[in-house]
Amino acid sequence: GQSPDGYQEDASKDPINMYGESKAKGEDNITNSTNRYYIIRTSWLYGIQGKNFVETMLRLAKEKDKLKVINDQTGSPTYAKDLAEATKQLLAKPFGIYHRTNDQSCTWYEFAKEIFAQSNIDIQVDPCSTEEYPLPAKRPACSILKNTKLESMRDWKSALSAYLKERSEKVDEAEEETQ
Repeated sequence: GQSPDGYQEDASKDPINMYGESKAKGEDNITNSTNRYYIIRTSWLYGIQGKNFVETMLRLAKEKDKLKVINDQTGSPTYAKDLAEATKQLLAKPFGIYHRTNDQSCTWYEFAKEIFAQSNIDIQVDPCSTEEYPLPAKRPACSILKNTKLESMRDWKSALSAYLKERSEKVDEAEEETQ
């Protein structure tokens, strides 16, 4: 998690926390037991179902006047719908390990700023360091997963725009059903 340029599919694994160790062991179990596998690595995943960073930021914007967001961890936000489409396309490719994230990267702070900009939410967002925002587990400074085997997915800002549009449509549908 320290390489500022990110990691290719064949980079050696060096997990920095229990979560990473369990993922590495799972991959090793698969690759040691068969040569017919697809392992898909992704990062910073968000979608309509479940909790995710986008939903957390939108919720916090309703509850607070200002936020502090980590600005020294870099990754590639990935829209679950795009990952699902990319996974379908992968089935026609050779077995192996693939990185599938939306294209380009940002920090959590930059991601939050873009969420609020695209949502027309006026809130003060201040950058902070990982040290200023203690988390239970150590996080990598860089979790950029370079895709060297497949065509790039759309950029994360365009994907976020599509997500926010889909989210808005779901909210509108739910409101219509309750009326």
